[in-house]
Amino acid sequence: MKKVRLGISVGDINGVGLELIIKGFQDLSLFEYCNPILYCCKNLVSKYAEKAKINPKKINFIQEENQAEENVINCIHNFKSDYLLNLGTSTKESGFIALQSLKYVSEAALDGKIDCLVTCPINKETVKLNSKDFIGHSEYFENLFNGSSLMLMTSDQMKIAFLTGHIALNKVSKTINDKAIYSKIKTLHKTLQNDFLIKHPKIAVLALNPHAGENGILGDEEIETIIPAVKRIKNENIICDGPFPADSFFSKSNLKKYDAILSMYHDQGLIPFKMCSFSSGVNFTSGLEIVRTSPVHGPAFDLSGKNMADIGSFKQSIVQACLIYKNRISLNL
Repeated sequence: MKKVRLGISVGDINGVGLELIIKGFQDLSLFEYCNPILYCCKNLVSKYAEKAKINPKKINFIQEENQAEENVINCIHNFKSDYLLNLGTSTKESGFIALQSLKYVSEAALDGKIDCLVTCPINKETVKLNSKDFIGHSEYFENLFNGSSLMLMTSDQMKIAFLTGHIALNKVSKTINDKAIYSKIKTLHKTLQNDFLIKHPKIAVLALNPHAGENGILGDEEIETIIPAVKRIKNENIICDGPFPADSFFSKSNLKKYDAILSMYHDQGLIPFKMCSFSSGVNFTSGLEIVRTSPVHGPAFDLSGKNMADIGSFKQSIVQACLIYKNRISLNL
């Protein structure tokens, strides 16, 4: 099988994205998985490497994807920028560059010029200054590609998906309904089978309220919504249990018992995930026709230019994207 054609968006140019890319591919084993194609301005790549005192191995600057070579970082510099780097500070201009890179890697995927993609961290605020409708990567890709997206954090320790995403905490309970729970569990079940080749996945669903609501004393979302939705799923012969109180769920035995977890909201799932898997975890936008992964952390402006960024999550994002793509190919999907 040919190597995977992997597109990479640069993220916020003043963050650690380029450091992750340059240092990450110094691990030559990554080239066994893919031919990487970065979408960024040539001059910015060179300036960043100089300022951050990182000595990149050969970078192959090209105009088209079909010019990509093996065992090097290929870089398509199809947009120009005279922007002067301001490492550690996100600006409207760096948000524009992040958005342009995202646009070009997405177009390449839509045109079939790359097989899957990895996105480096952005600053949503500065991207939004250039595109007022921008919410986040997951929502961006859902608008472009077929399917219904589901944010899924993966690592060797656990896989955890989210019923709700980037919304305020006071809106979570209003967003929880039978249709949403049913849809997300179905998507999660499908991605476990097709993307991770788990034939009979076991899914755990977390409760919203403390102690799973204490039979309605601490909230009635479990009784009125979550439990009926889980029963509905079970009737379709999907192995699904819950709702479990979140504060006592994350034991080694439970994580070993279940293949994936559905969390009710962002921090409920991400706090335990990042505690266990910050350096090895991957953010996978499941449920779409395109495979997209990213590191689990942000642009880390406080580390930018200091040659101190942890590249572990980025490297795993590369590996995971390629493996998921190959799993889909093996199933003729």
